[in-house]
Amino acid sequence: MLAQSNPIVSGAVNVLKDISSDEALRFRAEREMLARLDQIDWEATIREEAREEALDEGRQEERQNTLTTLRGLLASGFPIEALVANSTFSKEEIIGQK
Repeated sequence: MLAQSNPIVSGAVNVLKDISSDEALRFRAEREMLARLDQIDWEATIREEAREEALDEGRQEERQNTLTTLRGLLASGFPIEALVANSTFSKEEIIGQK
């Protein structure tokens, strides 16, 4: 009923009827659909890998900035023990020996 009142739906119904009745056409349509799904999955994987890489780079940059700040505080006279106690870095990392 909907197909009769809407030309777009009617066209889609006709295409589905053609695909259903022709095995070769149905096989080709299935292959194309699977290829599209593979492409979508591949693109999602690439985006996820890029996101993870960006997060890792951000973490490394944040870690380096924190070390720079701690080294500046050390140079300003802050005791190394206080810097170690209030950070996740070892004495050797802050001093720059690691």
